Amino acid sequence: MSRRWEIAAVVVLLILAAWVRGRVADGWVYAGSDSYGYIKLADELRVHHRYALGPNEPLHFARVPGYPIFLALTKGGAPAGMNGGPGWDKIKRGQRWFDFFIALPLLFLLARRLGGPKAGLIALGIAAVFPFTVIFTAVALTESISTTLTVAAIAPLILGARRPRTWFAVAGAMVGLATLVRPDGILLASAFVPAILLLRPNARRWRERAIVGALSLAGFLVAYGGWPVRNLADFGRPIWLGQHTNRFARPLDHYQGYWSWMRTWCGGWECQTAPATCFFNPPCVPSVAEYPAAAVDGGDLPTVEKLFAERARDGLSPAVSVGFQKLADARRARHPLQVLVKLPLERAWHMWVARRDEVLPPNWRPWRQVTNRIAPHFRTLSFALLLALLLSGALLLLRRDTRGAALVLLVPIVTRSLVLPFELYSMPRYAVEVMPLAFVLIAVALALARRDGAGHGEVIKSGG
Repeated sequence: MSRRWEIAAVVVLLILAAWVRGRVADGWVYAGSDSYGYIKLADELRVHHRYALGPNEPLHFARVPGYPIFLALTKGGAPAGMNGGPGWDKIKRGQRWFDFFIALPLLFLLARRLGGPKAGLIALGIAAVFPFTVIFTAVALTESISTTLTVAAIAPLILGARRPRTWFAVAGAMVGLATLVRPDGILLASAFVPAILLLRPNARRWRERAIVGALSLAGFLVAYGGWPVRNLADFGRPIWLGQHTNRFARPLDHYQGYWSWMRTWCGGWECQTAPATCFFNPPCVPSVAEYPAAAVDGGDLPTVEKLFAERARDGLSPAVSVGFQKLADARRARHPLQVLVKLPLERAWHMWVARRDEVLPPNWRPWRQVTNRIAPHFRTLSFALLLALLLSGALLLLRRDTRGAALVLLVPIVTRSLVLPFELYSMPRYAVEVMPLAFVLIAVALALARRDGAGHGEVIKSGG
């Protein structure tokens, strides 16, 4: 393919991406309860330079500040409330262009480096229209920004592998920014393990690896270190990754026991919605009758009912948390493989293969004439994406010329897909953040398979 045709194709795909994102955002925005908490934090930060939920609220520590800072910068003083307001349009525009000017070009360059121009165009084409990632550019939640920062954190590990001291430090800083937006951004650090181990060998390879690792950590601390330092100064402890919150963005104390108990019976993601929301938000009163049969072993029923009654009377007390923790410990001891292996893997499966309708209520959807037609097929599409990811990853791992880069791309995907479900954070939208890495793997595998099938012997090196 000539450079002229390649540039023309890139321009066409970028125009398509911009049009699709604009069309999705036209007249539509999804804002959940978390969104309003973020906006309160952003407004108080902008107006009074305090990180708090309001002028009469205490300083906040439960949510990391990256997304509120982004909202303060993009929305400014424009209102964004339950009844609408121009602030929503500014939020969507900021997320849309953040994705357009950072994620899309980097995806193209990554795939092009690994598989040639056609791979770059395939990756860009998928990213331009793939609904699971496109939709979140118009959702007032952290997913879109976190997805862009995921690409920005991983790309330097491959594109900058020939100058690792510089570019790995940049990647470390991007991991820091990603962790400021979502605490699970720290999982991106897993990609540095294969990236550093696979640096081109030299006479002092371990010394060089140690230097690059230290510079990567320094980049992370420069970007992220201000948050724990602020917490140490204001609260006497660093509070590195925030704390679990309720639907009103207020920190939850004594939630751990109930959360541990849910991990012993929940095999999907629905338990993280109504059962968790009700239990953590009085005056809602949880009832055993509303829980699935798997939630209560026969002998546990009286204890669960007693703890629910205590929760209704005393709220989220230490005694209630301890009671549920004892139940969780006992169930884990009785069924270790189910609790520690089977259920986390089931949650991982449902995080990837799902209806993908968390932000698409039937009466409020973007671009309805298109979304209503394709939404019934989202589960099939999500299965196809997972299958293509697994096949593409296996193919690239088998090839010596792409194995290193494939590891750098696959490790953060696998880490996220195992760690979050194990800890009972497995909503389908939590897989969106690493989907662009899957697009690169799929595009490169398709381009190289086509080239091999055509009998070409040229190999595109991975840049390591």
